[in-house]
Amino acid sequence: AEVNTPVNAQVRESKAAGRSMTTPRSSSSAGGGSGQRRRVDRRSVAGIRNELSDSHQAVLEWLLAHRYATTHQLRAACFTQTGRSEMAAARATTRALRRLEDIGLIRPLQRRVGGLQAGSAVGIYQLTPGGYRVAGGTAGRFRSHEPSPRLLGHWLAIGDVHVALQGIAAQVEVQVEPASWRRYTGLGGETKWLQPDLAVVLRGRDADGAYESRWFIEVDLGTEGFGRLERKALGYETYLRTGIEQERHGVFPLVLWLFAGETNRDGRRQARFASLVERSSRLTTPLHRTATPDDLLDALRGGLA
Repeated sequence: AEVNTPVNAQVRESKAAGRSMTTPRSSSSAGGGSGQRRRVDRRSVAGIRNELSDSHQAVLEWLLAHRYATTHQLRAACFTQTGRSEMAAARATTRALRRLEDIGLIRPLQRRVGGLQAGSAVGIYQLTPGGYRVAGGTAGRFRSHEPSPRLLGHWLAIGDVHVALQGIAAQVEVQVEPASWRRYTGLGGETKWLQPDLAVVLRGRDADGAYESRWFIEVDLGTEGFGRLERKALGYETYLRTGIEQERHGVFPLVLWLFAGETNRDGRRQARFASLVERSSRLTTPLHRTATPDDLLDALRGGLA
């Protein structure tokens, strides 16, 4: 059910290129734990990588893409796809995180809550500057820091969506912002950016043969007004009319608006946005879909028809 037609998260062009995977400067110290730290400079990066297991590398790569992750997310993303039991995966996750923390590649945040999940026993991690280099980060200067609750909640919610997507199709490709962003030229010749939280491609085979489904996903935690949401939705309409996605992939992705958090506990926020889309003469109703974390996978499977 993709739309096939011929036809701002705070960015300017310079920020999109320069900030990329970096985090803002802070006075927080890098690294934690009691093991021996290493100085990670350009000459030592290759040697450290050679000492790390595939699972260690997977943790670093996940944190490079997501900035922050809970122990639950890292276990699901990096340790449960190898045939381990849940208990074995939990033990392997704990060992790997301790090892990476001890050598100064990751650090825990002081805050211990997170995303669509929460709990006092749930640790949250981020890369240190050394871990950023070992993970392959290439943007400008990198600083670890303690993020605001709003920023952290949003990033962890995006991570929860990414984890939930595993296994929904034979092949799942996920781009997390800013890799998911799309650049295009406005009517006045200015550079503009479409900024979905995630861009997803699902590929597989069913009774009707091979399929490919493309999505842009926006994760809403109720921190933005409906005027802002409508402007975001109109941004997708503008980008659709450029024809860029259609020229590259043959179709324009569906846009899934995922309403999570306490502000949508009774479903009213989701229903209000769906009504806004339906009433608007400037929005293409079939392009925009809504879901909650509980029916996320059903909504995506529905787009395969």
